[in-house]
Amino acid sequence: MKFPSDLLSELQEGMCTVCCESKVVCLTTDIPKVDNPEVELEIDRQGEELLIRNIVLDEPENPLYLEYYADATFVEGISQEAKIVIYFVDRNGEVLRTLNVQLSREVLRLLRREVGLGG
Repeated sequence: MKFPSDLLSELQEGMCTVCCESKVVCLTTDIPKVDNPEVELEIDRQGEELLIRNIVLDEPENPLYLEYYADATFVEGISQEAKIVIYFVDRNGEVLRTLNVQLSREVLRLLRREVGLGG
């Protein structure tokens, strides 16, 4: 899989964005060091926007922080599969690693409520 350059042109190294209605693309070579690391999720409201932060605990003393803004379309998309799929890509759009973040019903309810979709 390769992501289009127009999507990546808006990103700087270390930045993430929502893509394809239910995916996250992170332009970074700083990828999780282990397969299936524990991931914590934080949600912040910044004005009208919802900021999601994934804290990847691949190295407990040096976790990887991924932040991106979400909208109702994204939350609806991830609600279908109860997970967030994060792609770590290089500047050429090549996927370096994929991370699946499973979401509990409680987290999904909170996300849906925050973007106005209801429980």
